[in-house]
Amino acid sequence: MLPDVLPRATRTVLNYLTSSPRPVRLIVYGRHSADWNTALAPDAPVWNVIGQVGEVMVLPHEAPLPPSRSGWRTLILPLMEPHILACARDRHEGLMPSHHAVRTLADKALFAYYAESHGLGRLCPPRFASTSEAALPCVVKRHDLNGGCGVEIAESIEGLAELSGIEPWKGHPVLLQGYEPSPAQYVTHAVCRSGRILSQVTYRQTLADGARIRRWNTALVQERVSPAAAWLDGIERFLRPLSYSGPCCVDYIARADGSLCVFEINPRLGGSLMMPENVGDLGALLRTLLRFARPLATG
Repeated sequence: MLPDVLPRATRTVLNYLTSSPRPVRLIVYGRHSADWNTALAPDAPVWNVIGQVGEVMVLPHEAPLPPSRSGWRTLILPLMEPHILACARDRHEGLMPSHHAVRTLADKALFAYYAESHGLGRLCPPRFASTSEAALPCVVKRHDLNGGCGVEIAESIEGLAELSGIEPWKGHPVLLQGYEPSPAQYVTHAVCRSGRILSQVTYRQTLADGARIRRWNTALVQERVSPAAAWLDGIERFLRPLSYSGPCCVDYIARADGSLCVFEINPRLGGSLMMPENVGDLGALLRTLLRFARPLATG
């Protein structure tokens, strides 16, 4: 028994660390697309890969969390950004980013401003404040979509004007960035704690001829690679000021000089992990999440 003179939060964590292993009940909080729902369903193969989860529950994010279960660990895994923001943090375990981190990374414009304000602008495509400043071709991005939706390349001022008048850009603020061509793009899926990468898997994704933007349905060749240490250090430079904890996926390219160019950091799991052929990688990252999850109520 730990002495009562220790702060309550410290006793909670130390008791957790010194306790015997307990069965895990994992709550998938929220639902997304069919491939995600299949990959994380209660009967999905990934739980056999992990081998530590005794029960899986899937809850819509409006649903209240269940009470604790005696003798069990209950771990919460919110899927998408709205689910992370909606999830109660007064009970159970998890590894989640702060609300500030989620909002900063989920909004493409806020992320661009964040990068610039922390001296990281050179590790991202250049940002243009207005159409008159834009160097063409440029990339037009909705602030709030994912999977490559709301992202297009404008070749001319006329093209920029045309995009602003059609869906999904019409009536929405957009981010204008320089176009950085590369047939090979990278995505690093990571589990982090306090801005440090605990575990990661990285894929190189080579786009089909003629494709310039990677979308959720873009034809590509994907292979697992070992990222350069400088790339992972560059990614952590974005995460450390946010004291980022939880899963994230980072989309980027390597420039001709070998430097990193980060397109976006999503504060959640990434879609390529949900492919059946990547179940081993998904399992490895979830195993890290289970290992480092801590009581949420302690902060």
